Amino acid sequence: MSKPVLYGIALGCIWGSSFPISQIGVTALGAFPFRLMTVLVSSLCLLIFSYTQVKTYLPQLCANHYIKLFILSIPNIFIVPLINNISLAYLSITTATILIYLMPCFVSILTIVLSKALNLSSLIAIGCCSTGVIILSGINAFGLGEYLMMLNAFIWASGAIMSQRISFNEIPLSVTVNVQMIFTLILTAIAVLIWGITNNINLYPMLTNFSYTSIASVIYIGTIGSAFVYYLWFSLIDMKSAEFTSYATLLSPLISILTAIIIFKEQVNDATITGGMLILMSSFVIILKPLLFNKIKLYLEKTG
Repeated sequence: MSKPVLYGIALGCIWGSSFPISQIGVTALGAFPFRLMTVLVSSLCLLIFSYTQVKTYLPQLCANHYIKLFILSIPNIFIVPLINNISLAYLSITTATILIYLMPCFVSILTIVLSKALNLSSLIAIGCCSTGVIILSGINAFGLGEYLMMLNAFIWASGAIMSQRISFNEIPLSVTVNVQMIFTLILTAIAVLIWGITNNINLYPMLTNFSYTSIASVIYIGTIGSAFVYYLWFSLIDMKSAEFTSYATLLSPLISILTAIIIFKEQVNDATITGGMLILMSSFVIILKPLLFNKIKLYLEKTG
């Protein structure tokens, strides 16, 4: 199995477990405080494990690099996870998970528009993914949470396309992800402060209202679910493409739904199963296409 496919499976598994685990932390601490704590843990984790590279390459970053990294951090690391956490207060894990994974459909659409070329596999994947999401979500029951997740899916898709198109020459990925996480920490702290002031909320009790489960949730999301997963995310975009990476994440909904059923006792029906299978099919169309194409090519070369 190739390295990109392994990265894609790991990405899907981590993000699939992140929604249920995030809900535990959001319920205990609140969406804004939980996000601030996880970003703080992520920033410290990344800095500790890549300190040598950061120390070596940080002086080589110019103002243009910082501007690009700041722009990339907004959709990829700041907005998307924050809206995810807020939406979990309004939606079930299953609904939130399914709607955020409209993202690959938006990536394919943006890719087609920007390249000005139709791609059959992308069109098939878009059809399967969007149909699966519509079946799963129950399109006539949309409220604030559902619309937030749809908007978030588009923002995430835009961030993936931007990540593919913005390069940093010979600056290591660990350094660029570190800088983006620091920007995200600053933006999140400002957002939490504004939220607390405008709602006249004392943030201290919320930021210190820890239990064993909420601490475990913050540590897991801050380390594996943020620091490590973003490194995988940007690595996979560099290796393959934004479209390949986005469809690799479609393995996540199945893991999230299974977790929601087993741990949170959420109910599923035939529509959930049908929609989930369609979404999984859209993922396989994009992920497995290069593997199948290469095998067919090798077979033709041997027999020709």
